[in-house]
Amino acid sequence: MCGFLNIINFKSNENNYESIFKEFKKINQRGPDNTKKVKIKNYTAMFHRLSIIDLKMRSNQPMFSSCKRYLLTFNGEIYNFIELRKYLQNKGLKFNTKSDSEVVLNGFKKEGAKFVKKLRGMYAFTIWDNKEKKLYAFRDRLGQKPLYYHKSENQIIIASEIKYIKLVINKLKINYKTVYDFIVDANLDKNNNTFFKEIFKVPAANYFVIKNSRISKKKYWFLKLSEKKHFNLDDFKEKFEHNLKIHLRSDVPISFTCSGGMDSTSLLITSKKICKKNFFSISYLNNLDEIKVLDNLKKKYTLNHNFIKFGKFSENKFNDMLHHHDEPFHSLAIYYHYLARKFLRKKGYKILINGEGADEVLGGYNSSLYPHLCRIKNLSKLDLNKMINFYNLDKKICQKILDEKKYAYERIKLNFSNILNQKYLKQRKNSFKKKIIYFDSLKKFLKYKILNLDLPYILRFEDINSMANSIESRTPFVDHKLIEYVFSIKTKYFLKKNTTKYMLKNYWLKHIDGNYSKKKYQRPSAHNQEFIRYMKKTLVKFKNSEDKLINIKSVLDLIKNNKINFNLLFRIFIYYKWKDKNDF
Repeated sequence: MCGFLNIINFKSNENNYESIFKEFKKINQRGPDNTKKVKIKNYTAMFHRLSIIDLKMRSNQPMFSSCKRYLLTFNGEIYNFIELRKYLQNKGLKFNTKSDSEVVLNGFKKEGAKFVKKLRGMYAFTIWDNKEKKLYAFRDRLGQKPLYYHKSENQIIIASEIKYIKLVINKLKINYKTVYDFIVDANLDKNNNTFFKEIFKVPAANYFVIKNSRISKKKYWFLKLSEKKHFNLDDFKEKFEHNLKIHLRSDVPISFTCSGGMDSTSLLITSKKICKKNFFSISYLNNLDEIKVLDNLKKKYTLNHNFIKFGKFSENKFNDMLHHHDEPFHSLAIYYHYLARKFLRKKGYKILINGEGADEVLGGYNSSLYPHLCRIKNLSKLDLNKMINFYNLDKKICQKILDEKKYAYERIKLNFSNILNQKYLKQRKNSFKKKIIYFDSLKKFLKYKILNLDLPYILRFEDINSMANSIESRTPFVDHKLIEYVFSIKTKYFLKKNTTKYMLKNYWLKHIDGNYSKKKYQRPSAHNQEFIRYMKKTLVKFKNSEDKLINIKSVLDLIKNNKINFNLLFRIFIYYKWKDKNDF
């Protein structure tokens, strides 16, 4: 896991970017083990390395191919690199390191851009072709690793973080369409725009080819939906455990977050069985039911599990965390998430395995029942009422879906007219509209959550919080091979016998624990009075500031009269903190 900055200057070969490299070296949380710069005429590559596989200097980057034609900057982890190395060796390729980075470099050297289709992992990387004077930029299928770019008349910049791009360009503008989507719909990372008008994301499952200031884009993976297979527990076990086994490849110690719920606990206990070793794991000391579940599992499997308790909310720690985030987020849970990773780094761990993505991939949300109703035939009123009561669903929504055979998904239902600048919105009425998205099946809904709605945001904050503490975070549920397998299984196995995540639950009962807790893991509460006071105090400081979209005086009136939704208040608060941080 690392961080890089690539600059192609179309106008000059002279700029050595020494002042920028000096500042780049200071922002080394993504890779404190080694920092290096390579310049080839009008192309410059800067790199921070976090050593995970092959810790020796020979695997430092930027890395040249043996023929010196190609230069690699690679951030991420290739989980099938051992198999790919053997494949390439059989084709005559020689290796000077044991790293996964050299596997990527040699694979590209042998097969070109199509080699990316053989990669299984999380990655964002660039390869400079010094003969053709082209830059290739690749991003993994699910967007686990970030990759941003900026294009101007004189240059193209590609980087692992927005703050790296800001070292090169100073004047940026707010993207108010992104702000609107965030404030009104609580949407983040749903497309390739950022909160900065001039900075964009390289789309997941895509690669760029850049030559002579022209960018061409190609998508190399699509998530297909099918109903081919019945669920088979033995088959699921083989796929789940193999996927986890290759996620455990590392030359440094591994830690886990474990809440006591199925997702993270199944990863921890299965990993212990596979590797026959005791991993260090943590959870928040928060919920008595979770503590009881974990204590029982701890005794049964002799886990090296540790409960961590956070003290009172700290403004200083919150601002330390905020320093690492280049864009807003919509929950205080991100703060506790950051503190947990800070704790793990102090314990000396560089790798964290977590259960993020399981709900999106395996159908863990009760709301998944809504689009699922579109395909259910001959549902009796008795069975419908049972589903409504068990899953805590809205009866009116359910009946509307059954009548119309489609689910109208609207993320937030609040009236924003009193806090938004209506004059500004009317001038741009075609750009600023709330959108209702319709789904007629569970899999289409989950696919949207994976590719557009929830998972991209989850992966962003997971990457930033972990890398802020020089930790590589691995998410085994967000594996394209596992997802392809799961999405080939008939929909009825996602939600069956009054349970969500039916497939994983079956695995749990057979191979982990005969008991199953239905208690949902809860992060520490965001609704604490200290933090609410801090938000109010912060927003008062901006009472005389102007914003094209938000009427801050109306917001302050709502706060004064206790008439503002907490989550909306948080989004407005974090937006103003972000503006202040970026001097907007």
